[in-house]
Amino acid sequence: MIIVLTILVILAVIVGYIADNNGYDGTCITSSIGAVLIGILDVTLIVICIVKGFNMYIIEDKIQMYQEENTKIEEQMTSLVRDFKGYEERTIKNIADMEKMVLRFPELKTSELVKKQMDIYVKNNDEIKKLKAEKIDTKIAKWLLYFGG
Repeated sequence: MIIVLTILVILAVIVGYIADNNGYDGTCITSSIGAVLIGILDVTLIVICIVKGFNMYIIEDKIQMYQEENTKIEEQMTSLVRDFKGYEERTIKNIADMEKMVLRFPELKTSELVKKQMDIYVKNNDEIKKLKAEKIDTKIAKWLLYFGG
């Protein structure tokens, strides 16, 4: 797409040059204005596409980093739940007289840790979704720049 715009700018400049040499002032002015406008659009799109292209190289690394962090959090959460489940089973087995005792479970001291880890996990998943959307946008930029895929 941008290649097509660049070709149009070159053609508008050539038409303007030919029109100026042959005395067609209206055509010269029209093609010059067209060349400038299309040229500004062309340069702007090229810069945007190049910036998006550079971001493409780091998006995969960012996605991988967030996925690794989420895997670690999943492992920690699994271990924590397994440990608490064992603690809960031991507590119930140790209660001898259910009628005399009030069944009370202590507050899980790690609940704040669990909450923070879940917040980080959800935030990482949201960031992964954003990066994947940005990766799709980068494909559009590559297509605009050089009909790439």
